[in-house]
Amino acid sequence: MEVLLITAIALWIIGRVAKARRRARAVAELTRAFDEAHRALAEQSACIEAARAELADMVSTVAGMRDLLRRHGGGGGDEGRDDPPPSGPLPDPLRDLMARRAKTGAGRA
Repeated sequence: MEVLLITAIALWIIGRVAKARRRARAVAELTRAFDEAHRALAEQSACIEAARAELADMVSTVAGMRDLLRRHGGGGGDEGRDDPPPSGPLPDPLRDLMARRAKTGAGRA
């Protein structure tokens, strides 16, 4: 009778240990999956931040070009749309702006 009781207790302990191991394995798998998802999210966040910075740079460049065109008679409304674009070299500020963008690599993918 005692042997049967000891065997039952031993089997119960073995079952609890196996159940605990399965739970630990499941927790480890979930932790790995969470870490992988976290890394992927961090990569996406970095890409989004880089794209945001690039877009802000483009908006700034376009705004600068618009201001230069306004200052140098480029218009801004419908007036002058039939006029040909001015010939000759770019105004110095616009040339400087384009040179800065080329030097910093802005606008490149």
